[in-house]
Amino acid sequence: MILLLHTPAPRPTDRRLACPSVDRGRLEDPLKRVLAWSLSPDAPERESLEEKLRGEQDAAAAVQALQDLPYRYERTAAKCRRMLWHLYTSGFASFS
Repeated sequence: MILLLHTPAPRPTDRRLACPSVDRGRLEDPLKRVLAWSLSPDAPERESLEEKLRGEQDAAAAVQALQDLPYRYERTAAKCRRMLWHLYTSGFASFS
């Protein structure tokens, strides 16, 4: 008599975000879009955010420049700013 035991298949790990081949731009662009939307949901303007970020030299200054804007959805903007800071400093951003 042969007893077959079910062993679960190993779960694949999602390494796409942590992989060095994924460039920062693939994550940066959607975060900037959500940030622009949280600033003005009716007519999001990414150009104004780009102008704010263009003059800044480091991640802390960039996030500080974005913090002073009058956001309509402040909690969403705070989450996006925090994710952008993590993306600029470590090259990785998590949605958790």
